[in-house]
Amino acid sequence: MMSTYRYAVIASSNPGKIREFQEMLDALKIEALSYQSYYGHRHEVEEDGLTFEANASKKIAHCLPEPGVIVVGDDSGLVVPSLNGDPGVFSARYAGPNASSHDLCQKLLTNMTNISDRKAHFVCHLAALLPSGDICHTEGYLHGHIGTEMRGKNGFGFDPVFFPTDSQKTLAEIPSQEKNKISHRHEALTQLKKILESTKTGNFSTDVD
Repeated sequence: MMSTYRYAVIASSNPGKIREFQEMLDALKIEALSYQSYYGHRHEVEEDGLTFEANASKKIAHCLPEPGVIVVGDDSGLVVPSLNGDPGVFSARYAGPNASSHDLCQKLLTNMTNISDRKAHFVCHLAALLPSGDICHTEGYLHGHIGTEMRGKNGFGFDPVFFPTDSQKTLAEIPSQEKNKISHRHEALTQLKKILESTKTGNFSTDVD
């Protein structure tokens, strides 16, 4: 199954994202590659959209379909309702350009000082260009809450301060294989897999509910 697809080119330079995609695509024998490793040059896109969908779509807007290749634009971030939805689409730039995971987490913890409602959720939106030229969209979520300190060494971004619902561990304390089974990116990718299956049977549909 899925032999039609050889490569998934991920329009990102984030090694953590590429690694997560590869771990989830291993079973399908699809190789996840960064944009630069496949096309041979960097692809910088200004994420100035107001939604995750807009930013994900922008990352693949210039790409042309190729046999055996899926090009995936990914935009994801953390949404904290008590902070009016911040960091949201600005998650990667929340603590300024080139901020580390520590910087991001520290700013979030500071901004949530004395805030009792600590509910939060991660969002991942995928825009995928298929060899047929069709573009499909999927979106996944991971719900939980923000802790009061950083814990764990795994993951990246806000993982050290995010507790998934019903978990006593932050995402940074959960082994990557376990995290990939519950992550927002996994949910969005699972929906994408269903779409890839439908293209093999000639019943292409983006309705994966």
